[in-house]
Amino acid sequence: MEDREPQKEWLSFKDLQDAGILTNWQTLKLWQQNCGFPVGKLFGPNSRRWSKSEIDAWIASRPERAA
Repeated sequence: MEDREPQKEWLSFKDLQDAGILTNWQTLKLWQQNCGFPVGKLFGPNSRRWSKSEIDAWIASRPERAA
């Protein structure tokens, strides 16, 4: 039997909003330009997705906020 790589989990903009990562498209654009937020992958003419592992890595790379 052949070992397979686990399938990537893809997140939509709505998924990112629901998770509290992003609030709007303007923030997404600013973060991509200034903070290294992943650009994601175009799945269709108006359909962009981000891999969960890429988003998790970006979050882990961010400085922690003081409480």
